[in-house]
Amino acid sequence: MSFPESQHAVQPEQNLPRPPHLHAEAKRPPSVPFDALGIAGLGLHAEFVEAIARPATSAVGEESAPPEPETARAQCEASRLPEIEAKSVAAAFEPVLRVDSLSWPRPSRRLRQLADKQIERFADAVQRVAASGKKLVGVASASCGEGCTTVLLSVALRLVELEQKVLLLDGDLEHPCLPEQLALANEVGWRDVVGGSLRIEEAVTQSDTQSVALLPYSGQVTSGNVPGPSTESLQALVHRIRAQYDIVLVDLGATLQTGEPNGTLAEKLAEQIDSVIIVRHVELTCPAQLADFRRRLKELGVEEAGVIENFVHEARDGSAQKT
Repeated sequence: MSFPESQHAVQPEQNLPRPPHLHAEAKRPPSVPFDALGIAGLGLHAEFVEAIARPATSAVGEESAPPEPETARAQCEASRLPEIEAKSVAAAFEPVLRVDSLSWPRPSRRLRQLADKQIERFADAVQRVAASGKKLVGVASASCGEGCTTVLLSVALRLVELEQKVLLLDGDLEHPCLPEQLALANEVGWRDVVGGSLRIEEAVTQSDTQSVALLPYSGQVTSGNVPGPSTESLQALVHRIRAQYDIVLVDLGATLQTGEPNGTLAEKLAEQIDSVIIVRHVELTCPAQLADFRRRLKELGVEEAGVIENFVHEARDGSAQKT
């Protein structure tokens, strides 16, 4: 199906200034036959829905000990934002870049159809958790090509159907691809916002007909000589998007596993995420690799909510089979 280019061209909102360096336009990705991608289904571990819906608790028999004075003081100081940032936290913003609607990629639409029950369970669990305040949900994998972006966008489709106000945040610092997947070409992103060169409303692209927005990482390659953003500036960004959206889905890709060359920034971002769901390509990542990645998340202090097995084929009796 073809769409008029004008429907997907990002236009600045009326009566708002558009900086000369901002530019985002429609970009039609090449059409790829779904069958060629090898996606036939999605296996959702039963432990996932239970884990993501269950609040964090101490192990049985353990009592939560009060933090040491020095630790408590450090946590308190780290949570404080400058007064000017604290005021901006509660302030709503209106995205400058607008599109009529997003052009959802065919693989995500097909996965939404083929694994409808699993996707709906996933989305419903995310919605319940977000209602409790855990709005930032990351999707990550042990290696590239496991289907993080496809799964994330399929779940986003379901959340939009539920009329949730969703932000898609591109956190794959090695291979950011959300703008391309959504047929957009963005020149700026949240890396520019936390770096202090851009306001957040100038980096978010909002759909006018759907309750979904996109915040890319960056549309341009960032020079390695540019100093990384501070933890405080990243905290300020996260506080603002928490206040603005019902749910924030973060596409992490394999950034947390590779760690280079953006390891420090990836770890700072991971600290702001409430929970992470692992996407495992059953034909690509073996159990040992999955175990290594889970240990890596634990080392980073990232809460793992569960595992989604991608590229799971359905047997004749209707049960999920790994091939």
